[in-house]
Amino acid sequence: AALEACRILDRLNLLNPTQQTAAEKKVKRWEEDDFYASDEDEFLDRTGTIEKKRKQRMKIAGKMEEKAETYESLMEKHRSSKEELEKCEKQLKEALERKEKADENSEKHDLDSYLAELKRDAQVDKQTIQKLKVKI
Repeated sequence: AALEACRILDRLNLLNPTQQTAAEKKVKRWEEDDFYASDEDEFLDRTGTIEKKRKQRMKIAGKMEEKAETYESLMEKHRSSKEELEKCEKQLKEALERKEKADENSEKHDLDSYLAELKRDAQVDKQTIQKLKVKI
């Protein structure tokens, strides 16, 4: 009878109330490690999955509150992304114009004038144009 009473008290967690459940221990361990696993390295993560996992762990632990988007906040995001898009398109257009102008001038001039244009930053490399196109 005493053994059965002890089992009932243990199931109700009244026998040792200081014991934490496995889930509570896991959450506490995540907090101690700043919600990173021991083998995770954010520096080498190129996909962003480690940061996503970290945010998910923070949500589970209740440490991160998810803010609901309102119409105003969405419109603000839309406006800022639209401004950034226009800025990138303008930069791309200017870069293409500079490249065309530099190509025309390079056909007419010799090496010295070409190097002078490079110093003035009149030349635009392909990488800059490609980065702007990708950003758009």
